[in-house]
Amino acid sequence: MPQSKNVFEKFITTVTSHRLLDVGDKVIVAVSGGADSVALLHLLLTIRRQYSLELVVAHLNHNLRGVESDGDEDFVRSLATERRLSFISEKISDEQARLRFKGTEEWARNRRHAFLRHCLQESRAQKIALGHTRDDQAETFLMRLIRGSGTQGLAAMRPMTNKVIRPLLDLEHSDVVQYLTSEGSQWREDSSNKNIQYLRNRLRFGLVPELQKEYNPRIVRTLSTTAEILGEDREALEYCLEGLLQREALFEPEKVLWRIEMLASLPQGLQKNLLRLSIGRVTGAAVGPGSKLVSAVLSLLQKGKTGKRIKTKAFQCTRSRELLVLEGLKND
Repeated sequence: MPQSKNVFEKFITTVTSHRLLDVGDKVIVAVSGGADSVALLHLLLTIRRQYSLELVVAHLNHNLRGVESDGDEDFVRSLATERRLSFISEKISDEQARLRFKGTEEWARNRRHAFLRHCLQESRAQKIALGHTRDDQAETFLMRLIRGSGTQGLAAMRPMTNKVIRPLLDLEHSDVVQYLTSEGSQWREDSSNKNIQYLRNRLRFGLVPELQKEYNPRIVRTLSTTAEILGEDREALEYCLEGLLQREALFEPEKVLWRIEMLASLPQGLQKNLLRLSIGRVTGAAVGPGSKLVSAVLSLLQKGKTGKRIKTKAFQCTRSRELLVLEGLKND
């Protein structure tokens, strides 16, 4: 089977099986200029008429590589212009680029996320399309495994999450490169992708090739499949946890209350996950509480803890004789 046809079939299978697109969708397509995002745009263009899609190309110039970053922006603008697509771009100022306080990878990811959300809102679009591939899935799994993570952290990126779609998750980066080559399409190479200062690059060019050579030539597929299985387990767990929460917890405005006797009777793993869910419910935080905080709250179930309290900026948990009360706190 020709490479271009094989890639398209995997792409369309992902789109249809996960219902990533609806007819008439307006889609913000995040295009960095690299192979994955360029292929994403090409493939969406092939089904634009079928789905009556309105595609908007979005590019964030992180301004970290000087002339090279500007070249990426010019390249993506040309792509959009050639295909008569709307183009939205933003360039981070020199000062903001210099004053980043977190690691470059995290900083860039957060800025990109905020930019794309802004594009979604301003354009009144329905979806944001990202070019994550199976390689990204495997690398993310390894990064989180090395740094330490539970099931939730190790679970795979989903094909669709909160209006974000990832139609290339069943493709490997090598498939994408072959596809673009066979189509005679150009893309940009980001020189920072070779910088082994970043953990992801050390995995991509060091550990993953070593694992492929010495242990499993299909390690990328194996790791991404493992992440997908953990993702399915996470979905099953979330379903069960939500059911338990609704059946067994008591609710007051901005409060979740648990009966000590009932909560203490459950396996510790369930206790921790229910507390994590409850804390998220009362705080409304997008990121769940850390394991140390959950363990501290869990310790209030022990005997002799009546009247004890744990307090953070976002919530407090108080132990009475019969109840564990979790309450969200407003920070004015």
